[in-house]
Amino acid sequence: MRAYKTNNVLILWGDDFSHLDASLTYEALDTCIKAIEDHLESIGQPDKYRLSYSTIDSYLTDVFEYSKQNKIQFTQQKGDLWEYNHDG
Repeated sequence: MRAYKTNNVLILWGDDFSHLDASLTYEALDTCIKAIEDHLESIGQPDKYRLSYSTIDSYLTDVFEYSKQNKIQFTQQKGDLWEYNHDG
């Protein structure tokens, strides 16, 4: 079973205070991306993944385009995700 229905994965990076010194956040992310790309190169699969910065809008656009092209349906959650349990 695949964990994701599309070939797009969103990885959130940073925290509430990352904007205070954004250069450190971007340097750490660049280091991580380079390490992954170097590893893929070393195992002979340099083009297996494309890692990039993105906005939420761009990510969702890619997800919707991929799902439309591949006729992928997403389920919709209705109601509470976890309903309250009243034991009284």
